[in-house]
Amino acid sequence: MELSPARDSFDDDPDDDDDEESASPAPQPPAFGSRGLLAGCISVLAVLIGFFALTLPLEPPPPAVPFVSARGQRLFRGDEQRRFMGANLWYAVHLGCRGCDRDRLDRELDALKAAGVSSVRINALSEGPDDEPWRVVPTLQPAAGEFVEDIAVGLDYTLQALEARGMDATVTLHNMWPWSGGFAQYVSWTSGEPIPYPPPAEGGDWGVFQAYASRFYDDEEAMDLADAAIEHVVGRTSSLSGEPLARSPAILAWELCNEPRGDSRFASYHAWLQRAAALVKRLDPNHLVAIGSEGTTPFDNVGVDVLRDHALAEIDVMTIHVWPQNWAWYEPLPAEASDASLSSALGKATAYVQAHVAMAAQLNKPLILEEFGLARDGEGFTPQSTDAHRRRFYGEMFAQVLASQLPSAAAEISGVSFWAWAGEGRPREPGRFWRRGDDLVGDPPHERQGWYSVFDEDHEMTELLAATAARINGNASSPFYARPQDARLPWVYAPV
Repeated sequence: MELSPARDSFDDDPDDDDDEESASPAPQPPAFGSRGLLAGCISVLAVLIGFFALTLPLEPPPPAVPFVSARGQRLFRGDEQRRFMGANLWYAVHLGCRGCDRDRLDRELDALKAAGVSSVRINALSEGPDDEPWRVVPTLQPAAGEFVEDIAVGLDYTLQALEARGMDATVTLHNMWPWSGGFAQYVSWTSGEPIPYPPPAEGGDWGVFQAYASRFYDDEEAMDLADAAIEHVVGRTSSLSGEPLARSPAILAWELCNEPRGDSRFASYHAWLQRAAALVKRLDPNHLVAIGSEGTTPFDNVGVDVLRDHALAEIDVMTIHVWPQNWAWYEPLPAEASDASLSSALGKATAYVQAHVAMAAQLNKPLILEEFGLARDGEGFTPQSTDAHRRRFYGEMFAQVLASQLPSAAAEISGVSFWAWAGEGRPREPGRFWRRGDDLVGDPPHERQGWYSVFDEDHEMTELLAATAARINGNASSPFYARPQDARLPWVYAPV
């Protein structure tokens, strides 16, 4: 390509004879604004623009459905406010994996959507070895740094199934507790020491276990392994859509860990939060990041600072969990004393929620009540056991959410997710512990099966969920998202 200025900009008539040329004054360089030089500069510029257009990466097109974002204390999808009824469906990936039970996953999502649930909370990571006790198997990472693709595709399928239904998910990564491997497994891999399992292990102690698991925050090798696991999931390209998960409209948020606690290592714990959140943001700048925090809890030794932790710039959303029985606020037995116990627990739970609503307002960040549960009456474990106390507790938590969404409220709770949906799953031995081959239900393998599970036969409960969801959705500018007939447009906003 010719890059020099056009010749006539220097000599109007190159064919003139030599005498005329010798008689003419010496040619002068053109002025900066002359037509020929300007044309040459434009040509050079066009070549450079073309070169860089070919060599620089193209910006991806905007998503057909906007990602969820945080603006002050509210969540939005595009310009539409996002409020939701949610459910913990931690085992979804273990149904969606290759050779697992995708048909059941589809049925569970259909049942949840029918009950007004538009968001679920799921676990993405799990660590082996697969012969360890009280752990969901098969695992994504059965040995340090080894990932099983057949399990990884479970997340791909789950997100695709959610997108098809206009639902989304909070995707939890690591775990403080051992039922999916979690921090303790990374410490065991790097130290070679056995995990001191908490109850139900014989002689197990939660304090001893927590101290062991929190060694993770000062173990650089363990944190490097955990970073690699985050990169494997968050940086993944879906095997089904061919799109990076970072562009999935079915992800509401990534969550760093289920209930992380610093124990006696707060400074190291806080540094890890920032490290992990920055990594997730680098891999996926499109989606929200949450910690997965319980909040302050009633205990003195958890090693967290809710305000400092959630003030990190990389953290977009604040979360809380409320566990009356686990925190010794409520005892379902003896039955004759359980009413008084529940009334006391409701007062403490309400105060706990309100205190964290005030913290979220101070931080000016959205708040999600993402875990809460209660045992069935008399601590039963089957759908045949009544659940009046549980419904009363759920109703109080829902009332807190709805009150926070009134125009007069100083701060709001954007979403609420109960723990946990068992759906059609049934414990092989109600009240006993999970073993490989059993149905996956709402209770993880280390907990008594059926304890906090909401079954598909709990009709009064699902009616409560649907009625509350209708009110939450009525408070949102766009409550549900329906898939149109035109498959080229993944979602359109449409109230259902």
